[in-house]
Amino acid sequence: MTNSLKNILLNTPLFANLSDDEFSFLMNQSGVNTVDFCRGDRIFPRDKSDDDLCIMIDGTAESLNGNTLLNKFEKGDIFGAASLFCSQKYPTVIFAKTKGRVLCIKSDAVINLMKKSSVFSINYVRFLSGKIYLLNKKIDSFTANNAVQ
Repeated sequence: MTNSLKNILLNTPLFANLSDDEFSFLMNQSGVNTVDFCRGDRIFPRDKSDDDLCIMIDGTAESLNGNTLLNKFEKGDIFGAASLFCSQKYPTVIFAKTKGRVLCIKSDAVINLMKKSSVFSINYVRFLSGKIYLLNKKIDSFTANNAVQ
């Protein structure tokens, strides 16, 4: 693992304030690996059995639902957190806009880190809570009675 990768991860909301021991614990687990991709590749989900938490290490990507652009991703951005423990097929697909690399973490590795690190567990809940808040704000704007609302 390079210092660059460690710096990227420690500057994300999920891995902020992890100790060196907790970070090493995560990176030494099975189910934690980097995946290189080329422009146009489907990054997420890669196959039906994928249950990865992913962090963009390099490159850019876009999240699509059909032909609708939902989000753009670049270095340090996280995806897969909301679908990691969901038994339903997630409705969005992420495609690479450029060549790059993602760090993929299987659900078992995430669970193991949650058991070891209360910091990570709290970060994960805060991260998902922020996503829920943003989705609720979008719902409010779509269901407003007029332009002012």
